[in-house]
Amino acid sequence: MNGGFAFGLDPDIFLAIGFIIGLAAAIAGYTAGRRLGLPASGTQSAALSTALGASFTIIGLVLSFSFSFALGRFEERRRLILAEAQDLSTASLRADVLASGRRRAFLAALHRYGQLRLDVYGEAADSGLAQKARAASANQAAAVWSPASQLLVHSPNSASLALVQSVNALFDDGMAQEAAASFRLRGPTLGLIAFVALAAAFLIGFTFGHSQSRLWLVSVLYVLLVVLLVYVILELNSPEGGVIQLDFRPLVRAVQAIPQ
Repeated sequence: MNGGFAFGLDPDIFLAIGFIIGLAAAIAGYTAGRRLGLPASGTQSAALSTALGASFTIIGLVLSFSFSFALGRFEERRRLILAEAQDLSTASLRADVLASGRRRAFLAALHRYGQLRLDVYGEAADSGLAQKARAASANQAAAVWSPASQLLVHSPNSASLALVQSVNALFDDGMAQEAAASFRLRGPTLGLIAFVALAAAFLIGFTFGHSQSRLWLVSVLYVLLVVLLVYVILELNSPEGGVIQLDFRPLVRAVQAIPQ
């Protein structure tokens, strides 16, 4: 079970339930359209068409903005993973300025830090385990920082400064990743997206019901598209264990490449 997904549901179960509820909303809309149909005067038909058009426009805007936000956040998290991997590799290469014993200790600490960062990402779906891994990586950061900072104090030159800067960048990108992971669509916004999706399904059914058109295939396809869009938004919003996932391979390769 992917605890990071909306309402703690498995993504596939959410998709199935969402589609069934969407169909029910479309059927309810069709029934309401047939029973509450307006007289077929030109003015009233034009007013209804205007109202439905405005409603579908608002629905499209809400869903498109939600998708844009979720996709942008997903891309930012992917960029930060690549940046963190590059920071690890750079810090590993710049460790050559350290004396032999200090270099081995620094690389061991750096390797351990990278493994703990991978643990943070690997346990992201479980908030308790992720918090423990996050605390462990924060503690390990001191073991990485100490040799670099001491070198800068005792040998203040461009090489030692470059090492300190690479370590700083590593920590900064890790903190930025943590911030990006917590900045996601939450309760009220998810509720609004669910309401808009149901409204879209209801209105498409109402439109066909009012016009006495039994275009069930069109209705089913429309509901399916809306549900799939919401599904993708939620997957991008919580890419921890679902179909859409972040690619941690660059960070894995960076950790494995650190000399031992």
